[in-house]
Amino acid sequence: MSHIIGHIDGDSFFASVEQSINPSLKSRPVITGAERGIASSMSKEAKVLGVTRGMPVTQIRRLFPEVIVVHSDFFLYTVFSRRMFDIARRYGEEIEEYSIDEFFIRFKKGKLFFERKVKSAVFNIKSDIKKELGITVSVGLASTKVLAKIASNWGKPDGFTFLKDQDRENYLKATPLNKVWGIGERTAEKLEKVGLRNAFDLVSEDFRRIQKDFYKPLQTIWQELNGQEVFPFGNENLSPRKSIRSSRTFIPSANKDFLLKEIVEHIEKATFDLRRMNLRAKCMSVFIKTQTFKYKEKEVKFFQPSNASNIAVVQARIILDGIFLSGVLYRTTGVIFSGLENRESTQQVLFNERHQEISLPFKVIDNLNLRFGRGVVGLCSGLKKSSDYKKEFRKSRFSIPSFGEVD
Repeated sequence: MSHIIGHIDGDSFFASVEQSINPSLKSRPVITGAERGIASSMSKEAKVLGVTRGMPVTQIRRLFPEVIVVHSDFFLYTVFSRRMFDIARRYGEEIEEYSIDEFFIRFKKGKLFFERKVKSAVFNIKSDIKKELGITVSVGLASTKVLAKIASNWGKPDGFTFLKDQDRENYLKATPLNKVWGIGERTAEKLEKVGLRNAFDLVSEDFRRIQKDFYKPLQTIWQELNGQEVFPFGNENLSPRKSIRSSRTFIPSANKDFLLKEIVEHIEKATFDLRRMNLRAKCMSVFIKTQTFKYKEKEVKFFQPSNASNIAVVQARIILDGIFLSGVLYRTTGVIFSGLENRESTQQVLFNERHQEISLPFKVIDNLNLRFGRGVVGLCSGLKKSSDYKKEFRKSRFSIPSFGEVD
């Protein structure tokens, strides 16, 4: 095994964050989602009672009157998410953020005591997250992303599973197909009709039949379940000098202010990477995806190549105004910076002195974020249209330095 991939997943993330900041909720059944009328996250105590995701709040209150129902605070969850990822970066060589409460981490093989060092790093991550954030995570280690996702589901909450190649058969036999990352309920039903009931049944099929009878994504899953790494890690599938992308999937929301905050965070992350690699982008695309997987995207070309977060945010707000539909639930946001070129090769144009002045504060910001963790200083732009942003800052009980215009 040339490397080990870990999947780290926050346990009952939203509900656990609420319990962390409010001691009175500790060890009590808590659900989030009051604003939508359905349960979006349940504490382990609520799960024991029988509360499931998507259950109507009215039904929960009737069947389980002891359950505490709270409104979701996505700003607060984002703060915890950032800090969780930054803790992992203390120990991991490479981090890929997958969603607000989960990420992949890759450890490249060393010469001595490789597995022991990986386990030590993972236990340190789990310990630091629990100590500093008051929440738990479950971790799965394996040779591929799909196997790591299977492993992280074992022993929840606060679990740890190292799925080694020699033990793969036992885990796959105990994993229903609808629990495999990338296989939905409908696909699982179709596979069951041809006699495939669990992950081991699938990998036992001859790959030539998989290629002949099934679509490409399932072929990739078959390879990953067999220990062949196919899914790229991070931006490996993208040339770093062609584009830089940041995106995230979350609990569906129809709140435009929340979507803007998410996009601002993507911009901050991507422009930080641009500056770190001494690059500027000619173009930026902003995209949003609905709960029903409908995709909206629009690209803008900068007046001159840029890596300044605040310039990108101004354009992103205009794009979002044009592609957002009121009343529609969205599940994913993202940005793509393209047309990348080295900073030294950027043509000097009128007002370039002004552009250089804009870039100066980011040098200081980048140094602070590198020293104290990404997100310690950030833009207020995502809060521009949120009338409740001050209340959100107070409610989060965190003091996060920021800059930028706020009405």
